[in-house]
Amino acid sequence: MIRNAALFAALASLCPSLMADGPSIPLDIHGYFRAGSGTSSEGGEMAAFQLPGAPSKYRLGNEAEDYGEFQADAQVYQAAGTTFKAHVMANFYHQFSTGSENTGVGSTSAVRDFDMNQYWVEGIGILGDGDVLKGASLWAGKRYYNRNENHIEITDFFYWNDYANGLGLENVNLGFAKFHYAYLQYDNSNDLTPTTLPSSAVGQNVVTSHAFRLADWHINPGGSLELGVTVKKARPYASVADASNSQNGLELNIQHKQAGILGGDNMFGLQYGDGCASTLDQPPGGNPALGSGNKAWRIVDALTVERTGHYAMQATAVYQSTTDPSGARQVWTSIGGRPMVFLTRSFSLVADLGLDRIKYATDAAASAGTTGQLLKTTLAAVWRPEPKFWSVPQFRLFVTNAQWNAAAAAAGPIANNNFGTRTNGLNYGLQGELWW
Repeated sequence: MIRNAALFAALASLCPSLMADGPSIPLDIHGYFRAGSGTSSEGGEMAAFQLPGAPSKYRLGNEAEDYGEFQADAQVYQAAGTTFKAHVMANFYHQFSTGSENTGVGSTSAVRDFDMNQYWVEGIGILGDGDVLKGASLWAGKRYYNRNENHIEITDFFYWNDYANGLGLENVNLGFAKFHYAYLQYDNSNDLTPTTLPSSAVGQNVVTSHAFRLADWHINPGGSLELGVTVKKARPYASVADASNSQNGLELNIQHKQAGILGGDNMFGLQYGDGCASTLDQPPGGNPALGSGNKAWRIVDALTVERTGHYAMQATAVYQSTTDPSGARQVWTSIGGRPMVFLTRSFSLVADLGLDRIKYATDAAASAGTTGQLLKTTLAAVWRPEPKFWSVPQFRLFVTNAQWNAAAAAAGPIANNNFGTRTNGLNYGLQGELWW
C-alpha cells in the first residue's frame, strides 16, 4: 500500500509542475485498461485457459486479471525546429485469484503489482536540418521499443518485442525507407543457470542488444516492409560468468503490412533466432543460458476485416519451431479468429475461437514426444460506441468453454487446476475494456 501511495504521489506531482507559472507545457494523457470479474462452473474465481508452453492465448472472455496503463507525454521544449519530449507510463496488474481485498503489491508471485513500465526522453531535430536527419530523433530511457505496433489484438501476442532500457536513433530518412538503431540492455538474471543461484545474482547478468531496423519501406501500393537485425550478447558479472550464462545470439525479422484488404489490413511476419535470441522475444531480451545449438523460427499472420455497420473480424495463424542442441524439436501452431455481427449501432454478438497445439520435444520435462492441444470458444454480447472492430470502450458479457487433451494436462496446470482431472471447463463473466 505504501508503494502504491508513493507512486501515485509521484505521478500527481507532475501536474502542478506542468501548470506552474511560466510557459505552459503541452501534455497528452492517454492509456488503456481492462477490468471485470468471472466465475468458473466449479465455483470460485475464473482462471484463464492457456495451453502449457504456448506463448499466448485467445483472450476474449479469457483474461483472469485487471490490467491498466496510464501514460503522460509532455513536450518540454520547442524552439527553432528542435523539440524535446518526456514520456512516463505507470501500469497496474491484479489477478482475480488474489481476491478483491488483497492489497499487497510487488510480491514475488507477481499476482498484484503497480509499477513504472516506461520513462524515456527524446530530442527531435537536434541532429541537423538536412533531408536525412531533419526528422530524426535521439532517445534514452526505459521503453516499449518497437512493441505496440507489432502485436496481435485477439491474442495479445507481442511477437516482436524489444522492451528494455536503452538509447537509440530513430527516423533517419534514407529516401526509400526510415532507418532506426537502438542499444538495449535487459536484465535476465531469472534465466541464469543453475536456477539455485542466490538472490545476490539478480542484476548480475544482462543481455545487450544492437537492434537495426529499416521501416516504412513502401514496396507496393498500400504495403510497407520492415526488416530487423538484432545482435545480442550476454554480459554476466564475474560471479556468474560461466559458459552456461554467456551465450550470444542473432535475431532476424521480416514484416509486411498491407492496407486496403476487405476494408481492413493484413500483417505477415517471418522471424528467426539462435543462441540467446532463440526465445524470439519471449521474454524480451533473450535467455543468456541458450547457446548456438538453440534455434527457432516463426511465421505469424493477422488479418483484420472491416465491413462497417455489418460485420468485422480478426483472424490469426502462427507456426513456431524450436530446436535445442540435442536436435529435439518442439512445434507450436495456433489458429483462431474473432468474428462479430453488428445488430445495432452499439450492440454486437461476438465469437472468439482459438486452437493451440504443441508437439512437445522428446526431451521435454513433461509430455515428452506427445502433442497437447487446447480449443477455446467464447460467445459474448458486446456494447460499443460504433459498429467497428476497433471501437471502444467495450462492455462484454461472456461465456467461455475450453477443451484439452491428456497430453496438455500432463504438460502443466490448466486454469489453475480449477477443473481437477477433467479435460474441459466453463467460465462466465463480464469485462470492460478501453484505450484512448
